[in-house]
Amino acid sequence: MITKILNTTDKNRCNCVLYARSQGLVFPTGMWTIADKKRIINTANPKKGCLAIMNVGVWYILTSGMAPGHPEARKRVFSGHIGIVENIKYSTKKCPACGTILKNQVSYLTIREANFVKCAITRRSGTPQELKILGYRI
Repeated sequence: MITKILNTTDKNRCNCVLYARSQGLVFPTGMWTIADKKRIINTANPKKGCLAIMNVGVWYILTSGMAPGHPEARKRVFSGHIGIVENIKYSTKKCPACGTILKNQVSYLTIREANFVKCAITRRSGTPQELKILGYRI
């Protein structure tokens, strides 16, 4: 997996959700936890410019917007992460006898994101497994 720092001054560099929105992507609000991010997945097949939802992030105590004493207040949650798909490479498997493409799988992706490296805009490339991608939002 390759990671390159692109920017350390963007005003949204410390928040992956705010950065994606600043780049023109539209998706629901309330993207605090991995569960929130999983809910917006609508495909397993990426397209250039879509959101990639990833199983990386940090554990933290969720207190925002909760009334003191609420049963969910002070709940330990995992943040998850999102990035913008910039490039997709596919591997193709052909029938050895006839040459027909049997499978067209995503083999390598490039994503642009904020805060994978603390408070920086980065570009990472790797397989969907290396990037820990759970799904995409088109």
